[in-house]
Amino acid sequence: MLKLNSQRGQAALEYLMTYGWAILIVGFVGLILWQMGIFKITPSQPGYSGFSQVRPLDWALYSNGTLSLVLVNEAGTRVNISQHGVIASIFGDACCCSTPPCMLPACPPASTVTLRAGETTKVDVDCSNVVSSRHIIAGDYYRAKINISYRNLVSGMDHRSIGECWGTVS
Repeated sequence: MLKLNSQRGQAALEYLMTYGWAILIVGFVGLILWQMGIFKITPSQPGYSGFSQVRPLDWALYSNGTLSLVLVNEAGTRVNISQHGVIASIFGDACCCSTPPCMLPACPPASTVTLRAGETTKVDVDCSNVVSSRHIIAGDYYRAKINISYRNLVSGMDHRSIGECWGTVS
């Protein structure tokens, strides 16, 4: 009886050794492929979420640090948007204002744009401080939180449109 148990033990050990080596080799090959970047997940398509009546129609972050936004007025009435009423942060780091010098959190006064319903305007935000400090280059993925302050000219009330845009650095 003792001899029978030792044969079972030897068979079990041979079974574990054979499959153990196979699992180890597969894991090693997987590690090498991962380090080579084969399993690198490509960023999602450009998109946005959030925002209310004034939202980005198009946007791009360039490798020089300029975050360009084309804003559209979907409020159904005229609104005023200040150039410095658009505040952005990339990965939680606040961008500078659109006019140098960078004076966070207070920005110098800027001109105000009046938009009719459905009209668009382009706003550039200087994010070079974030791009340089985080070493962001063309092809990298970014996610920007954007806060757009505007005034409804019919009601005279101030509003904020807050959301996020993401994509690949150009």
